[in-house]
Amino acid sequence: MRTVNESLVEDTEIRLLLDALVQCHGYDFREYNPTWVKRRIWDCVRDEAVDTISGLQEKVLHDDTCVDRLLKTLSIRPAAMFDAPEFYESIRSTAIPILRTYPSASIWVPACGSGEDVYALAVVLDEEGLANRCTIYATDMSEAVWSAARDRILDSETLSQNAFNYRQAGGKAMLSDYYTLEDDRTVMKPLSTQIIFAEHNLATDSGFQEFQMIVCRHALAVYNPWLQERILDLFFHNLSRFGLLGLGPLQIPVNAASKQYEQIGNGLFRKASRS
Repeated sequence: MRTVNESLVEDTEIRLLLDALVQCHGYDFREYNPTWVKRRIWDCVRDEAVDTISGLQEKVLHDDTCVDRLLKTLSIRPAAMFDAPEFYESIRSTAIPILRTYPSASIWVPACGSGEDVYALAVVLDEEGLANRCTIYATDMSEAVWSAARDRILDSETLSQNAFNYRQAGGKAMLSDYYTLEDDRTVMKPLSTQIIFAEHNLATDSGFQEFQMIVCRHALAVYNPWLQERILDLFFHNLSRFGLLGLGPLQIPVNAASKQYEQIGNGLFRKASRS
């Protein structure tokens, strides 16, 4: 009697599921970190109350709402707003004075997920008096991923952590001044900074305009090395001269070694003049 290699079966099921997402829905996760993808897929298997990844694949092939839920599970999101206070302190102390030199500035937050970094940036821009001169472009692979962010809905479970992080990042008010409770939901109040949400798949799509700042603090870690390099090259070519790049902890632009960036803050880099 032959013994089934469960690891081989699991890998085959994952490959078929990812192929189905590409072929039937156009979302490509095949070059993501396999350990991260496997963990998130099993999370979705449990959430969908099916027994196997093959059972999840069947739902993905026949139920568009299941696809939306899977995309949300596979999306990248920080634990809380201002989740790296030292980064946002660098934004206030270092990036804001640079952004003041532009008559207007475009800021891109790719793989924006549920919008924590988007609204953290918008709050900082409002408090520093740059809201009317800056536009934030918040993008992710599907409207299903960023629809809650577009509707300004916050995760109520992280409010106390959000408030603590905000104070540590140099907040000038109370974070509670920026949101309200509506029908048991926590909703951000409208901010002065213009925020435009749009579909863009960071793993497959090209850039779409020039930006004075790009903030991508959580996405790179879930991609394989060659895809990370492709994305960093995309950022480099979509940044204006002297443009700013915000990355997550321990992340360094691949071009830094060739002196195309200089580090100017905690997780904050500036495109060098010789580039």
